[in-house]
Amino acid sequence: MTNGDMSVEGTEDLNALLDQALRMQGGAAVPQLLQAASRILEHCAYELARSEMGGQVSRIILISDELDRMAKAQGRLAAGRGG
Repeated sequence: MTNGDMSVEGTEDLNALLDQALRMQGGAAVPQLLQAASRILEHCAYELARSEMGGQVSRIILISDELDRMAKAQGRLAAGRGG
């Protein structure tokens, strides 16, 4: 992944993380995947705000928060079913 002509640091790690996430299966994976998506979006909002291109920062934070709530709800459902 590149940003213009500049390589983005950490791209290989991110691609490995995405590959690992795509291998996760089953209902037990849902809360973990939602939490990971939430954390990625939260970091995206932070970087967007730092770069002063922050038009969508508030919206991204709200989406991240919603994903976090969904992850917690799914985690409670999974715990109620015994896993």
